[in-house]
Amino acid sequence: MDSTGGDDVEMDGVEDESQSDAEESASDASEIQADSKQTLSDVVQNSGLSFDALQTAFKDAANAQSRKRKRGSDTLPDQEDKLQALRERLRQIKDQKAVSSASRKAPTSGVKATQDEDSDASDSDSDSAPSEEGAPSRTSKHAPAAQSSKFQVSRKRQVVDVPKRVVRDPRFDALHQKSAHSGNSEKAYSFLNDYQKDEIKELKEAAKRTKNEEDKEKLKRKVGRKRSENEWSKARIRTT
Repeated sequence: MDSTGGDDVEMDGVEDESQSDAEESASDASEIQADSKQTLSDVVQNSGLSFDALQTAFKDAANAQSRKRKRGSDTLPDQEDKLQALRERLRQIKDQKAVSSASRKAPTSGVKATQDEDSDASDSDSDSAPSEEGAPSRTSKHAPAAQSSKFQVSRKRQVVDVPKRVVRDPRFDALHQKSAHSGNSEKAYSFLNDYQKDEIKELKEAAKRTKNEEDKEKLKRKVGRKRSENEWSKARIRTT
């Protein structure tokens, strides 16, 4: 009876110790998790990386530690090992970003160097008149255009404003449309009347010579048309 009582007391002591060990391990795990979160937030604030990149690095480190645990290590991972793995991952990400930024800056710096060389060459060559190809573009079509100080101006300066000389054609000028001497125009265009009289005379003779009645009618109509044109031209000359 005494031996069974002693065994029960020993079993209770072992269970109490195992329970206390489990509680301590759980508290240690919670402390490690809290410390890891705190260190992750500190790293986010100190480094210029994004939170997503740091979170992926933290997950990679946690996966590596879980693989070690599955291989046979039953003990909890050490906090220092986890932080060291996280630092290594962050260092790799920083190195990758530095390499990518350097590769991006290299071509842009080369382009800027060539542009500077071209601008120096154009400034040295074009002393007389600068070209408008390199002029800065306006943001809006209503904005004022920027003009370079090297723009060559004309050497001819207008001191006194002179009215513009207008060449007028006297044939279409209102001052010369009605002439004071109307007889001069009649004498000048009298040869037209002679031409029309000769045409009418020739048409009359042709009408006398023809034997076809249709041709005679056509010639008579032409004679009447010529007479009306002659009278109209005479009346026009009188009015001018």
